[in-house]
Amino acid sequence: RAVALSVGEAVLSEPEPMTVPLLDHGWLARRRSWIRHADSFFIVPLLLIVPFWFFDLAWSWWAVIAVVVIFLGVLVGESAYRRLGHALTEQHLVAGSGELARIRTALETDGIIGWVFTQSWWQRRSGLCDLVATTAAGSERVLVQDIAMARAVALADAATPGLLTPYLRH
Repeated sequence: RAVALSVGEAVLSEPEPMTVPLLDHGWLARRRSWIRHADSFFIVPLLLIVPFWFFDLAWSWWAVIAVVVIFLGVLVGESAYRRLGHALTEQHLVAGSGELARIRTALETDGIIGWVFTQSWWQRRSGLCDLVATTAAGSERVLVQDIAMARAVALADAATPGLLTPYLRH
């Protein structure tokens, strides 16, 4: 951790983006993270149905494996949620992500040239969206995942004052 913080501070010329506490995205983002990860782990028990049926193995073992694997999916989902967050410092947009490893991405707000708001069908039903800060530096972007739509608009407007003003209702 100390090495990562020192490298981040050296690259950014200030320690704040690496140490600022991230704002969490609420219980809807937590629920979405749990479901997303449990769903991806659910494929393992489905794939195990064929060998259990073909070799006539005890179904109680399949049930135990299914429960353990789905529980692991929920644990990974909780881990991903705990790393999810965002912050806006005086000069940087900071986004947190990662499932098992903590990833913190910082982008100078002066480098933001636009915003992309995307919603899946599930996110729309929950009032969440993915906010992407775009930059002119190639294909680089910063993703703030599963944030409430109103909070995303406020964050984008605060990070780049005046850029969204013509599109906001006051």
